[in-house]
Amino acid sequence: MLQIRQAARWFGRLRIFGGLDLEVAAGNRLFLGGPNGSGKTTLLRCLAGTLALDSGRATVDGHPVGSSAARQLTGVCLAPEHRLYEKLSAHQNIAFVARLRLPWRVVRGAVARVEEELDIVGYAAVPVERCSAGMRARVSVARALVGTPALLLLDEPGRSLDEHARGLLWQALDRRSELTVVVASHQTDDRSRCQQELTLTARMTPPTRTDRPSTDRAGAAGRPSTVGLAATVLALVRRDLGERHLLRWPLLLDFVFGVVNLVVYLFISRVLTPSTDGGFPSASYFDFVAAGLTFMLVVQAATSQLTSRVSREQRSGTLELLAAQPLPVGALAVGLAGYPFLFALLRAAVYLLVLGTLLGLPVARAHWWAVAALLLVGGAAMMSVGIALAAIAVVVGHGDAIARLAVVGLSFLSGTYFPVTALPGVLPELTVVLPSRLALDGLRGALSGGPWAMSVLTLLAATALLLPMSILLFHRALAVAARRGTLTRE
Repeated sequence: MLQIRQAARWFGRLRIFGGLDLEVAAGNRLFLGGPNGSGKTTLLRCLAGTLALDSGRATVDGHPVGSSAARQLTGVCLAPEHRLYEKLSAHQNIAFVARLRLPWRVVRGAVARVEEELDIVGYAAVPVERCSAGMRARVSVARALVGTPALLLLDEPGRSLDEHARGLLWQALDRRSELTVVVASHQTDDRSRCQQELTLTARMTPPTRTDRPSTDRAGAAGRPSTVGLAATVLALVRRDLGERHLLRWPLLLDFVFGVVNLVVYLFISRVLTPSTDGGFPSASYFDFVAAGLTFMLVVQAATSQLTSRVSREQRSGTLELLAAQPLPVGALAVGLAGYPFLFALLRAAVYLLVLGTLLGLPVARAHWWAVAALLLVGGAAMMSVGIALAAIAVVVGHGDAIARLAVVGLSFLSGTYFPVTALPGVLPELTVVLPSRLALDGLRGALSGGPWAMSVLTLLAATALLLPMSILLFHRALAVAARRGTLTRE
């Protein structure tokens, strides 16, 4: 099931392990021992595919570690008290991973079984942030087991568990006789339950077996069905909705702040001389800037909010959790952007309603289907930019600042607060290629009854070009982070 050949991993000039050769048959358990800092967690991360080997190779059932097939076969429990979604309940954390790995028809039953096995039912509805270390560790193990893996990687799973919980853990593993397990631990009891042992030290020692008989089984667990692209995106959006469920007041205040911002610009416009470049029949400054502010909500969500989300995932360790799942990179990137994008569209709709009904924006001639289309395709084009910025954030680690600068630059160059004709030199001609300017020009046209169709078509073409390129960049960023060991930035 697990085969390692001449594997080595370095951090700078420090060799963590090298020349490692090992085979673990299907159904066997490997005890991974050694003092603190000997490389146990590093080896597990390499086997999970979230940290690249510097040399050698490792395979899971013949598939290179890190490949989609290997990730589908591997359940991962690293840092069991951490890398959980704090605002989600214990049940929601487990169900989220189940939706990424299993067909939706079997998710509920699979989650219920593992919660019962590990005695999580009593606190399944409790947010993880309120759980003790032992309760959190059980959730992490359940999350690793729920996808019916063929190989299970456990990093000191019992260090926070009491005797009862440790018994439940090993009973769950005993029921899965075909499951191959690699467990890093300092517990003597864990060693006695394994058929093979590997001790990592400053100088590698060969793997040694205990006196227990090997249970070499040819019949490893079958590979679960691969979850589709739409189901992956939906699972990520549903996760974010679950987290925001506890943040109703902050979200409401966000809406109120946006409306107050619009009112401020309304009063500012009353002291300014009306512009002749506004694009609306009344040609007031407020009419001009209102459309700009509305679309900048979408730009902000698709860029800075997405980048901020990815940075938080990286700091909390959940990005590494996601990288260990059998997810298409495109689905991961779009799924991470899904909730901010949908929330921004909702906010834009509310603001347009307020603008048209309460603040006097002239919309009698508006093409509302065109407005909706421009918000959607304009948002999709800006999502491509946001995914590219998130890729930079994964590699560089300063995503929030970069994204904020990008939003400021786009708002300045796209005509959010003033016509682009006011820009100096050749800038007005150069900015015609910006998706944000195309969307703003089209949105103002659609709201005032003017031309908009060419903007929609151009944005569709831009999205078709930019989205695959940004997803490829995000894929490369994850690969670079795996080589550097920075998928988690603690």
